[in-house]
Amino acid sequence: MKNPANTPRQTGKSSSAKRVTELFHLILENDNISQSTRIWLARLQGPVTQIASSDPLGFSDKNHPARSFISTLAAYASGQGEFGMPGDLLEKEIERLVLLIERFPVADHQVFEWADKELATFIETHRVHPACTDGSPEQQKLQETLTVQYQATLLDKLSTSPAENAVRNFLTQVWAPILAAHAAHKGEEHPDTLKFKHLATELIRINTALLRRRERKQAMGQVPQLVTQLRQGMSWMGLPKQDQDRYIQEIGHNLSDAFLTEHAPAATSLLKTERRSAQRK
Repeated sequence: MKNPANTPRQTGKSSSAKRVTELFHLILENDNISQSTRIWLARLQGPVTQIASSDPLGFSDKNHPARSFISTLAAYASGQGEFGMPGDLLEKEIERLVLLIERFPVADHQVFEWADKELATFIETHRVHPACTDGSPEQQKLQETLTVQYQATLLDKLSTSPAENAVRNFLTQVWAPILAAHAAHKGEEHPDTLKFKHLATELIRINTALLRRRERKQAMGQVPQLVTQLRQGMSWMGLPKQDQDRYIQEIGHNLSDAFLTEHAPAATSLLKTERRSAQRK
């Protein structure tokens, strides 16, 4: 006789609940989100877990309204400065939506679909568009929309990866806007845009591989090329070299520590981490 706890449905519920836990851990550990906003976001974990457990198959779709709602909230809460939206205004809207969701006895698909639409309306109404842009208004709007989409996609990828905060912040706050700008100017299917998308996946993969002894040696050999390509993307965006160095240093703790172990002579010019500097003192 089969154990009820091992049925496909129970397994799906368990998997969905775990996915929600990982997603909220990722969001609530993001230092770019204010502490007060994180408190409100944390209150959504219960309702999201509820709907994920009741419909594990539907929740596996990244376009599920609950996932879309949470990802968009997290993306704007962590990058609100880039979008010209006052933090207190966004926090009040998050508070309003959380309180309304909590009033429903069951936070089902329809509730989150409504919340997702409410959030989209709020963003479109209150977001302050830049006065000066490098492209047409339509292109600028597309770039902003794509930034949020890429941030949500990267958050989803990172929810199943043991990536460090520095890597998560770099991908969502630096690389997502670069991806969006490239896609808006050259097209989402342009070879260079696809290359930049692949680099995001590679950064996550290499960061994870360096934590595994069996994969570490091969991953270390891929670090220099990865850093070079990340710099190319940041240069294309027009980021000053000092900013590029800072970002590389921030994400370099995990990458460079492993890389420096076997490539010390060549690594100094590629990755100078704060930890390495501290060791020299």
